[in-house]
Parts: sequence; C-alpha cells; structure tokens
Amino acid sequence: MARNHIFLVAIIFIILSCSKSPHDEKNEVLESFFVLIHNEYYDAEFTGIAFEEFKKRVRIAAAEAHDSSELYSVAFRPALLKLEVSHANAWSPEEFSGRVGTVTSPVVEADLFACFGLVVQNVRPGIMPRVVADLRPEAGIDISGPTVGWHLISWEPAIDHRLRTTWTDPMGNKRKVTLELAKFTSKGPDIAQSLPVDKRPVTVLHRMDASARQILQDLQERRADPATPVYYAPLGLVLSAGRSGNLPRIIDVQRGRPGEDHGLSVGDLVVGVSAKKLRNTTRLELKTMRDGKVRSVSLQRQCDRQSFVRPPLITKSGDIAFVRFDEFTPQVAASLREQAEGLTARHIVFDLRRNLGGSTAVLREIAAMFFGPNQLIGYVNRRRVKGEMRAEGDHVTSSPFRAATLTSPITASSAEVFAYFARAKTDGTIAGMRSSGSVLVSKMFRLPDGGVVQIPTRELTMFDGQILEGRGVLPDADVPQGCNAISLESCKVLFEGTAFRQ
Repeated sequence: MARNHIFLVAIIFIILSCSKSPHDEKNEVLESFFVLIHNEYYDAEFTGIAFEEFKKRVRIAAAEAHDSSELYSVAFRPALLKLEVSHANAWSPEEFSGRVGTVTSPVVEADLFACFGLVVQNVRPGIMPRVVADLRPEAGIDISGPTVGWHLISWEPAIDHRLRTTWTDPMGNKRKVTLELAKFTSKGPDIAQSLPVDKRPVTVLHRMDASARQILQDLQERRADPATPVYYAPLGLVLSAGRSGNLPRIIDVQRGRPGEDHGLSVGDLVVGVSAKKLRNTTRLELKTMRDGKVRSVSLQRQCDRQSFVRPPLITKSGDIAFVRFDEFTPQVAASLREQAEGLTARHIVFDLRRNLGGSTAVLREIAAMFFGPNQLIGYVNRRRVKGEMRAEGDHVTSSPFRAATLTSPITASSAEVFAYFARAKTDGTIAGMRSSGSVLVSKMFRLPDGGVVQIPTRELTMFDGQILEGRGVLPDADVPQGCNAISLESCKVLFEGTAFRQ
C-alpha cells in the first residue's frame, strides 16, 4: 500500500511539474519571441534599434495580455511594426489557421479583396503616421492627448469629425484617445512651407482639402524619408510622411464586380477592414475614405484564391511578346518555361502589376529563362555575411530583346528585383507606378503555443549596390492605354526612342 501511495504521489508530482500556468506559458512564448528576433533578424547590428529597450517596451505591452494568444495583438505585432521593415508580422494560433488578416489590421490578404473585384495597395500593412513633434500645444488637445514621441498605432472613424485612436507613449504605455476633429479650426493659407523643426523643412497643412491631400500623396509617392515632417495645424501635430504615412489604397476596381456595384473607386483609402470566412462565402467589412469622408461597405460572396492569382500567360504578335505572371513559384516557373521555349521577340512586356513576389530560387530560375544563366542579379546579406545571387537554370528564349516591365504599388519582393534587373540588362524601361519597396527575405517561425512569427532574415541589394527596400522601383513612363495581353500593338510605344543593346 505504501509503495502504491508513493507511486501515486510521484505521478501527481510529474503531472503538476509538466503542467504550466497561463502566466508561465505566456512568459515562455515571450522569451521565445525575443530569442528569434535576436538570432534571426537580418541586421545583426540592429541598426537604429536599442535591442534591450525594444525588449523592455515589448514586456510592458505584454503585461496587458491575459494569455499567450493576446500577446500577438498587444505586443508582438506592434513591436514588429516599430522595426519599420517589410515582411515582419505575427499571428496567434487562431489567426494563423485562417490567415485572413485580423480585425485590427487595415489590410487583409490580396485574394480576399480581389474576390470582390478590388486590388488594394498593400504597402507596409498596419503602419500608421507617427507623431514626431508637437508644435502647437495651444491647439486644444487635452494635456493627456498625443504629444512628442507618441506613436499612432491604429485609428478608426467613430462618427463625423471624430476618430478613435490608439497610441503608445515614449515609455511604451498604450493610450486610447478620441480626437474631436470638429473642435479644431484654422485660418490662413492652405499650404505654408519651411517651418523649421530640428532644422528640417516642414510642410504645413491648415486643412485637409484637395491641395493638402495632393501634397501628402506626392510625398508618399516619392517615398520621402519616414521622418519627413508634415504639420497638420488643426491637431497641432506633426505627422511623418513618407513610408510610415501610407494607408492602403484601392488601385484597381474591376468592372462588373461587387466592388464597383458598391461605388468603390480607384484612389479610395482603406482605413478599416475585417474579414470573416463563412462556410461557403466570405464577408468583407470595409471602411473607406474619399475626400475626407468615411463610409462603410459590407460585401459578401463566394471566393476562391484564383480570383487574384492568375495562371501565367505568354502571348505574341509580330516582334513583341507579352508575359504576365503573378507569383514566383515552381509551378509558375514550369508554366513559363513551357510557354517561352524557343520564344523569339525583339520586345517583351513583363506584366508584374499584380505580382506579390515569392521564392528567390524561382526568381533566379525565371531570370535565367529570359536573360541567360550566371547573370549577377544582386547580393543576399545576412548578419554580416554577403553572398551573390545569380540567374540559375536553362536559357529558353533564343534572341536578344528589350524589356518593358509594368509595375504597381503592390508589385513586391522578387518582382521588384526582377523589374530592376530586366531594365538594366536590356536597356529597357519600367512603366506604371512605383513598386512597394518590400524587398527582404523572410522566414516563418513557430512559437511554443503554435503561433507564428514572420521575421526578415536576409536583405537583398542589387548588382549595382542599389537598395530597393523602402524605396521601390521608380517607373520611367505610364502604361499606354490599352496595353495588355490581347492588344500588344498598344504597348509598342514603350520601346520607342531608346537604344537597343545587342
């Protein structure tokens, strides 16, 4: 009996020692997150980041999480956003199982939007304007409101002239503030220039009219330095422009699809979104802004992934070919190889306007198909180690050509590298809009609770040392009207007036 009693006690001890409290599990997940960032982040020097201070702020935010699952929304995602790099995100176990975005993010997966006939600019999802100075404390903002050093991490319209906002202060404390925009009025010229802040010029906006929005758009399209200050006088705040100021924007609305039926238009800002997958349908709740006015749109229909990612396509007419592909995957490479075998054309248009990127191995393979093997594309940098990235595989086209590559704000990652390389290799051109500037290589890592963290592990630089991360690829021209896979004649203007390299 005593032996059985001892045996029972031992079993209970083992069970108790193996079980973890929610607090212990949360700490284990938190420490695993820090180890991953420290060991896997591509920049071993953490340039511009005080890593111990970074950990301290994450711990403060994590204290608000009731369990390990909440760590992702209150600590991990905000922390990764503060790194201000692409390809960094975090999903709790529940979120990752669906991978459709979260209600707190202004962007969901591209194929969900495309299901409703929409293509949304997906640059720096979740990054909101950042407060960098406070020039006008007399503007009427309560003393507890946003001031120097606060970071705006989310906002949503409540009613007309009111925003519900969430900030973190310099100590890492999360603050929720409702801003009453209607209280703030300002007289004077629409735009004033050169107000000094830390010896830097500042654009001053007295009201958010068409002229002000155009200036903000111009700054963002030029990818101004993220610290470029824009002073919005009604709030008495200086918000950073450039990359940190971008909001997702609708860049294409397909005719005859639900998006058009609900009055959504190219240029509308997406200021809030939530998605829910039902048994046979997908429901998308959007909040969009146009001319300063916010409205809500509810969309629902049955969707599949192919609504966004289209099969690779090569068409030819005379001496011009049109090559369209939306991903860099082995399946895409195989299809392109079959279609491009023996292709002869003096001009090739690569349509990457809906290409979100993909595998760098496939990038090397597709580059070899069209430009030949062993071409130096660029360099892969990881934690003080630099390696070459060269085209690798079979050369399937049989004649020299000039390339014109079509890009958009959602052209990203490997697609941006390909566009830059194609222009340089063939004395070609890039047409369309500036690409997204999301050119880092990342990996997914599983945490102890089953959640997933995406961390940029390698940096890509081009063969000439150019860095595309945060800057994107600048276009040389607009896309000619009607230029597509069917109307190739309309594309020929892209090749006029430039020298051809044999």
